[in-house]
Amino acid sequence: MKIVRIPSIQDQKSFLKRQSLSTSDEYEIEIPNSWKVFERGYISPSPEEIRTTFKGFSSTQLAKMLGLSDGRVIRRWKSGESEIPYSAWRLFLIITERVVDLNEDRSLFEEKNKE
Repeated sequence: MKIVRIPSIQDQKSFLKRQSLSTSDEYEIEIPNSWKVFERGYISPSPEEIRTTFKGFSSTQLAKMLGLSDGRVIRRWKSGESEIPYSAWRLFLIITERVVDLNEDRSLFEEKNKE
């Protein structure tokens, strides 16, 4: 078992101070546009990105995970024959914990727009 040490809040604040940043809002983490919330710059993933992200899962496994009847549509997404719907892509990213739940993203989005 690998143990990952998560820095304390104090260590995180010290890091931000050393970097001349007062809050995490002052820097951005680069994430692919296809991983963004629909209202915040989402762009459909390319077939290459789909293949890379789906790596390790069979088309049958992906179909079951996403509630599809079989893997044929998965193969069409991977080949670029058809575009993956936002809902299917986002569900896969949430299930595999690559992004947080849309409701959490939405609350962050709404809080930023209040300011």
